[in-house]
Amino acid sequence: MELCQFEQAAKETLSKKRYEHTLAVARLSGELAETYGADVTAAKTAGLLHDIAKEIPADEQFTILKESGIINDTSLLLNQNVYHGITAFLTVPKRFSVTDPDVLNAIRYHTTGRRGMSLLEKIVYVADVVSYDRTYKEAKELRERAFYDLDGVLLEAVQFTIKKLVKQRLPIAFDSIDCYNELCERLSAQTK
Repeated sequence: MELCQFEQAAKETLSKKRYEHTLAVARLSGELAETYGADVTAAKTAGLLHDIAKEIPADEQFTILKESGIINDTSLLLNQNVYHGITAFLTVPKRFSVTDPDVLNAIRYHTTGRRGMSLLEKIVYVADVVSYDRTYKEAKELRERAFYDLDGVLLEAVQFTIKKLVKQRLPIAFDSIDCYNELCERLSAQTK
């Protein structure tokens, strides 16, 4: 399938607002991929498909996740906000014949992050958090910084997510904690 088919599928599957967000993430993912020398088509593909399962009812997603047998972190099952990334990871290969493991992992980990993220995974995570449709106070500055400080922006994004989960008294995925710790270690080592 080609990018235009993924875009059409997103348009048909998602609400107007979610579709516009998806286009904004795909655009920024492509731009960041170009900047960092990653595969632009892979980045746009992951951007277009990252939220493709977002509007599937939570109970249907929960069933898909439980039946998959891949969930070894029960905190993931307690936070419906992360279901869609894993649901998409599981359904995209069948629905769209996308088999590139890097694209699929970028989709899967775009909400939690993880230790050892690939460049593409980082790009899609950051593009989702600071996409062109984001209007929170720091979005523009972080978006601009992402073009020269991807890991720094990723760390801030993961930190923001963890703080938000703590404030809402929601469980934090082990992958998010591992991602945060790894980024702190790497960035601390760079400043020494």
